[in-house]
Amino acid sequence: MKKLQDHWKDQEMTTISPSLDDLRQREAELGLITRRRNTREYVAGGVAAAFLAVMGVLAFVRGEAPADFVMAAGFLALTVGLLLAGWHLFRSSGPVAGDLAVSGRAHLRARLEREHRLLASAWLWYVGPMVPGFVLIYLGAWMIDPGKPLFVAIAGGLTLVLMAGVVLANRHAARNIEREIRKLDE
Repeated sequence: MKKLQDHWKDQEMTTISPSLDDLRQREAELGLITRRRNTREYVAGGVAAAFLAVMGVLAFVRGEAPADFVMAAGFLALTVGLLLAGWHLFRSSGPVAGDLAVSGRAHLRARLEREHRLLASAWLWYVGPMVPGFVLIYLGAWMIDPGKPLFVAIAGGLTLVLMAGVVLANRHAARNIEREIRKLDE
């Protein structure tokens, strides 16, 4: 005797594959979303990196105390972190090689998987390279007046919250892409 759960197996099923036009539209939408995101990241990261580089150089040139040099190193480390994150985004995002007309669903799936990996690992390649810079900046700020750590504690806490927010937002976006991959596989 069959179990109730097995009756669905006896039903006739037809698989409807997405059309090539549908796949091209999904690919175009994904491309538009990633280009917009990447453009925002490049502009914001470039402006921030330029500002931080100037701050780092000025702090080194005008520095007198060890705290000034620690903060300058932090500004420059943060600049390098932003540049590394931008380079990784440039290298890892965007379309995968292959003609959409030839590979269809597999092409779109590979593109979605690539974006998913990128977003799910943002804590490593996006947030991680900036941590040493922030640590040095706050260490330098603390060295200026070790008896009053309140500013450093608040600023460090807010930075931690911001970084956690970036990680959570990217993980949320990765989950959305997981849903798109499941939808494509149905």
